[in-house]
Amino acid sequence: MNIEQAAAFYYFESIHGGALIDAAMQSLLDGVASEHLISLASETDTAMATVAPLFEVCLKELGLDSKTREQHSIEVAKFTLFDFYLVTWMLNRSDSKLAR
Repeated sequence: MNIEQAAAFYYFESIHGGALIDAAMQSLLDGVASEHLISLASETDTAMATVAPLFEVCLKELGLDSKTREQHSIEVAKFTLFDFYLVTWMLNRSDSKLAR
């Protein structure tokens, strides 16, 4: 999950602190440079009370704090559909291997 996807799930209060930390780490691995992402990615306390304020600072720093409800909805839908199709593809693929 990238930081934009995490922001969308955060907007709808549908993500946990550990996933926000993971998204920060993934963003760093993807080449997004941010002092606050480094702080978030290195956080060991996964409680939302700790992680949420750090995540909100990251969103502001990256300019992702002003997205609309519609934009977040689209991001969640894209992520969910991709995840659904990926799982479906993997299940179909494993079923076809079992049939051999």
